[in-house]
Amino acid sequence: KVVLHYLALVLVLPLYVYHLLESLVLGVSTTLACLSQLLSLIPGVYGSLVRKAFYSLSLEHCSFNCCIEFGTIFVTPKSRINDNVYIGSNCIISYAHIDQDVLIGSSVHILSGKRQHVFDDSSMPIRMQGGEKNLITIGEDSWIGNGSIIMANVGPKCVVAAGSVVTKDIEEFSIVAGNPAKLIRRRA
Repeated sequence: KVVLHYLALVLVLPLYVYHLLESLVLGVSTTLACLSQLLSLIPGVYGSLVRKAFYSLSLEHCSFNCCIEFGTIFVTPKSRINDNVYIGSNCIISYAHIDQDVLIGSSVHILSGKRQHVFDDSSMPIRMQGGEKNLITIGEDSWIGNGSIIMANVGPKCVVAAGSVVTKDIEEFSIVAGNPAKLIRRRA
């Protein structure tokens, strides 16, 4: 495993250097998003190895002891991925810190909060009104079901049912479901 990690690092090193150089012109987030889209298309185990190697260099933190499946895209280099994290296929991860032992199903979108776009002034186009990008934390040993949209923090040891939309912080040991996600019961 360690040998494969270092081989993958050597393989992505030229891409990472390109990322650094291009980010001087386009900005680090734009360049990361472009390369993230490219790397997301490499299938199978080799794709996961290459993605982990590249993200260990380009994200704030990315443990090599994680799995990032096909089609998953990272939006910002400020994200953190800790040990034993599984991120399913076709996810979009914005500004997030994902603690250890988290399972994220396929097609999950972790947004940078619920005020990314401000639309209070109807006389001005939404694109010109700005917004806030907030850090979203997924606590350790939590499970985010397929197709969920996460716009708020999820505490440790939580379960978010498939298709849920999390708009408010979820307390630890909670099981939530729905749109908006509501407490179903507590984990024992």
